[in-house]
Amino acid sequence: MNDNERIEHILYVIDCLDSFMFSANEGQFLENEQLKFACYGCLVMISEGTILLSKELKEELNKIQWSQLKGFRNRVIHEYFRIDWKIVWNIIQINIPILKFELEKYNKL
Repeated sequence: MNDNERIEHILYVIDCLDSFMFSANEGQFLENEQLKFACYGCLVMISEGTILLSKELKEELNKIQWSQLKGFRNRVIHEYFRIDWKIVWNIIQINIPILKFELEKYNKL
């Protein structure tokens, strides 16, 4: 799989995440186990996909905090039993839209 294919897949998963979160507020998210774990799965796929992007692409898309994505991935994979769902909420609300914007902008070039 090349970078463009990975970006397409990451954007697809972000769209899935967006559809799961459609109209959910923080309280609804924190109370809904199915929603939390659906989002967890999306975040794992997104972060894993970003890790596999080429070094050259990551250098070109330098507005994305790649090391934070990798750190998040490592934490949710290896310390899944200690997930802070409020942090996950914030990542979904703040960081994922930035990632989506940057990847879509690159994808249209």
